[in-house]
Amino acid sequence: QKGRPLAMARLFSKHHDQFHVHKVLGGAALVHFLVRAHLLIARGAAFPASEPFASVVFCILLHVLLNASSFIFALPAKRNPLAPMIWPAYRAHNAIFAGRNALGALVLLAAERGLLLKNNNYWCFFLFGATNEDHDDLASVVARIAGRAGFVWASMAAADAVTAHHANGQETTRGIPYFGGKSPQSVRALKSFYMQCQFHATFLAVTDATLSFFCVLPIQLASFGMTLARKRKISSWAWHVVYAAALWSVYGFILCRPVTTRVAAAGALGGLAKELRHHYRVPKYALWFSAVAAHELLVTYALGEIPATGPRQRLAFWLMFLAAARYVYRLGRVFFGGGGGGDQASADTSEVPLEDEEDEDDDDARGGVVKGEIPRDEIHRGDVLRAKAD
Repeated sequence: QKGRPLAMARLFSKHHDQFHVHKVLGGAALVHFLVRAHLLIARGAAFPASEPFASVVFCILLHVLLNASSFIFALPAKRNPLAPMIWPAYRAHNAIFAGRNALGALVLLAAERGLLLKNNNYWCFFLFGATNEDHDDLASVVARIAGRAGFVWASMAAADAVTAHHANGQETTRGIPYFGGKSPQSVRALKSFYMQCQFHATFLAVTDATLSFFCVLPIQLASFGMTLARKRKISSWAWHVVYAAALWSVYGFILCRPVTTRVAAAGALGGLAKELRHHYRVPKYALWFSAVAAHELLVTYALGEIPATGPRQRLAFWLMFLAAARYVYRLGRVFFGGGGGGDQASADTSEVPLEDEEDEDDDDARGGVVKGEIPRDEIHRGDVLRAKAD
């Protein structure tokens, strides 16, 4: 038993990944993120038109394979309520959402290069990536709405299936442990930010190839951070800092190139959809169809493209900059400041709980682990299982 803590703390282990496939894929994915970020910052294009599409496909599929390879590891059936650690339902949800944004980016890039539309087949499912400038007739708009909404619905249905399969009150990220010493208002602010980012990531998966790809970064980095927390390399506070910073990085990447109408509209409608879901409990399938339809109709017929230069571009840039700066301020107060509200919010518990993207409408699904009611002997049993897995 004395060797167990050392085994638990060991970052690289051969027990379940004898040939280090998952670790190699993780390292390759991280390098790929850095290369794409450099290209975006230095050249204004993360995926240059001169790059062969076969190379793009290979690089993006590395991220899909990374999530697929994570299923070789044994996980405790119940998540640990004391620290952010991976549990089976989270792993499956993570793979679905990472795949959604990775494949969405791939389809959008293929559409941008004219690789999907053959023989004027405008009703092709993948038409959701076609540009409005080339196809603004009503049939094409309707096809894009159907294709994009169907793509979002497919990822939601897959996540719902995982939730139903793991119907033990531990399906969602609602109950991920937070670090101590923070007011309820701080925790709500952090959850609100996470939820907003999830809505934007969903919208960007059918809106912008580059930003959809960079949304994969926080999704996969969250799992890596949970692995570090499980091996006692980082604290809950450090995990939340890294995860929040990775989520915010997508907003930073928006500012590395001219703001497009599609991205601006996705940001506004994503924020509205989040509020409608949170405060009014609008059914998520109807909500996302309406949001996608509104986005397509507004961008195609009402808003017009924002020029790459000029007053409208400067206005769009500064609005995006202020939104990103606002998130920095709020997160800074949560992690490093006075707690985002102090004790004055401690008595305010009447607000409807924030939902994460994979949350079901039925609040009864939240079981003992979310409420902190797992007996201590079960927590200890989970620790023993994790030690055996290592």
